[in-house]
Amino acid sequence: MAPAVPEHTSRMELISAEARQIRFGRGLLAAVGALIYGTGWALSKVTLGAAWTVAAFRLGWREARE
Repeated sequence: MAPAVPEHTSRMELISAEARQIRFGRGLLAAVGALIYGTGWALSKVTLGAAWTVAAFRLGWREARE
């Protein structure tokens, strides 16, 4: 049988114990990692697009001069 402790106290202790187990650091690291990954992905797409634009411009310029 459960010890004679007021019901609200045991529930509060259980909730406090559960709250102490939550690791906010891991979630924060995941969010920062996702932000860095997403920024790198977007930057690579922009860089590739810029490279294609420059290459197309140069090719068009050379063909126009011929």
